[in-house]
This record gives sequence, C-alpha cells and structure tokens, in this order.
Amino acid sequence: RGSTIEVKKKPSHRLPTAAEGDAVLISGCKDNQTSADIGAGAAGNARAAGAMTTAFRRAIQKSSHGTFNEILSSMWQFLKEEGFKQIPQLSSEHFLNLDDPFLPEAERVDTDDPVNGGPEKPLRQPVRKAVTIGINYMTLWPGQGRLSGCINDSDTIVSILLDTFRFTSNQIVRLRDDQHDHMPNRANMLAAMDWLTEGAAAGDELFLHYSGHGGQMQDKNHDEADGLDDTLLPSDFQSAGQIPDDDLYKRLVKPLPKGCRLWVMFDCCHSGTALDLPYKAQVSADGRSLQLRKSGRRCRVGGGHSSGRSQAEVLMISGCKDSQTSADIQGGSMGTSKAAGAMTTAFRHVV
Repeated sequence: RGSTIEVKKKPSHRLPTAAEGDAVLISGCKDNQTSADIGAGAAGNARAAGAMTTAFRRAIQKSSHGTFNEILSSMWQFLKEEGFKQIPQLSSEHFLNLDDPFLPEAERVDTDDPVNGGPEKPLRQPVRKAVTIGINYMTLWPGQGRLSGCINDSDTIVSILLDTFRFTSNQIVRLRDDQHDHMPNRANMLAAMDWLTEGAAAGDELFLHYSGHGGQMQDKNHDEADGLDDTLLPSDFQSAGQIPDDDLYKRLVKPLPKGCRLWVMFDCCHSGTALDLPYKAQVSADGRSLQLRKSGRRCRVGGGHSSGRSQAEVLMISGCKDSQTSADIQGGSMGTSKAAGAMTTAFRHVV
C-alpha cells in the first residue's frame, strides 16, 4: 500500500568485501521482473521513455529535497497509478537511513539558511544530557508488582553511557527507588524529562532510559487505533497516576528543534508506540530483514501531534509491542550475575 518499506541485509558469505564509500542503486524492478517503456504521449511524456526514469523525474520534480523513503515511495505510487507492475528497488553498500535526503546538496542549501527551514546555528557548544530511571516498586509486596532488575538496568545503562558513549557523570541524572533523594515518583520523572529537553538546540544529544512497569489506559482523545494509551508507571502511580504517551510526546519530542537528537529506551510492557512516533521498524521472525512502516495513527485534533510534528531526530527502542509484556531475566541467565530486564540485557550484549 506504499506505507511499508522492507529493509533486508544479504548474508555476509554472499557479499564481497565492503567498500568504504557510499554507493546507492535505484533499479526499475525486482530481479524476476522486467522494466517497461512508456510510449510517446503517455504519462505526460512527449517522447518514448523508460517507466522507471519517468517515475524518478516525477518524484524529484515533486520534491527535490525528498528523503530516500519519499522518493522511492513516490516512484512506486506513480508506476502503480500508470498501470505498471514493476516495483522499484533501492540497494546500498552500507546501512542507509531512509529519512536522509536523497540529494544532500539540495538539502544543504536550506540547512545553511534558517529562514528556509534549516536548523539555526547554535550559539553555544552542543550539549549532552542523559536521564535513566529504574523502578523496582519497593513499596509493593513481592509477587504483587514488585520488580527486581530495574535498578540494575539503570546501573547497566549508566556504565554504557560512561564507557561506550563517553558521557560524563555530571551529564547524567538518575532516578531510582532505593534512594530517597532520587525517587522516581511522578513529579520527579516529569521534572527530569523537562530538564532533559529544556533549552535544547541543534547539535544537542539527549538520551532517556526507563526500566519499570508499563501499562495501558483508556484513550480519551481517540487517537489510538486500539483505544488505549501506553503508559509509564512512576513509583507513586497508585496515588499520583500513570504517565500516558500523549504527555511523553509533549514533554520529550514536541519541544525539540531541528538538528537535535534524542534516543529513548523503554524497557517495559506495552511500549511499542509509547512515544507516538510516525515511523516504526520491526525485525522479521528470522532476524534477516527489517520492515519500516509509517504509522496508521489517526490525525490528532486539538492537542494532537500531526499538525506540529517535531523536526528533531528522535529514535525509540522499546522492549516489546504494545500488545506484549517485557520480561525480566533472573541472575545467572544470559550472562547476567543479577536480575535484569531482557531488553536492556540484549542492548548491553549488542553494544
């Protein structure tokens, strides 16, 4: 339907040694298809031409600043509307960010001029900030909602931030419910999120990790297909309430300017769309391909997002789908000496 792009990586034994340069190929069809001609006078052409080249010309004329995703989708839509069954393909030597501009030089003209939509040049050096939240729910009884690995997950992320991503200790705020002066109650969690995004500018790098309970509640503004908002549960959720995805988007994503980057990790249940982001990537069952899908979310009215999308680069990794729960790992499993979240442990193994 044009809302999904599947990304596959060939097995390494079928590939030659990778070149250092970036090479991108757009082809007119799959290996098992043929690429058609368009006769003179058809599809707006005065002369005979290739269907794929015509589709590419139309896509570039429509948006010279279009992303790889937009150009490929526009070509496919044109070919489909003109009755051609061929499906254009995109291949690359290295992993490709499909939201990058197809023609960087055309994009660069704008990025140097804030008036024409590019990010303003920051008046200071780029800032790095991180927040990590681990909640074991110490006030709950064992077996009645108390967790055992979330504070350990926070410790793990702090180590990764310091040792792998080269953050410094004064750039990291920690909330954990085994320390009374750093309690992850609702007020402190919201304050930490506000601190993370306050004064954000182009070039800033922000990171948020949460390990704890995730929940769902009735969608009151009717923007969720399943009728449920995804939520985070602070340590005082029983008295102060949950934090729904609408609030997370407004505090974490909406304030960010173009050129700012935010990475978010939610190791909790029901977290698949916990930031209401428009694009979603899902790994196939065999782990050999990645499917990118544009959200089918309804357009928000009033307090919604669709009319005021952030121009920042925001990436979220969640522990599971909205309909799933995110598991714990007991000490001694998967190379861990202490209890931990399965998703945080998997991330640690990867990096």
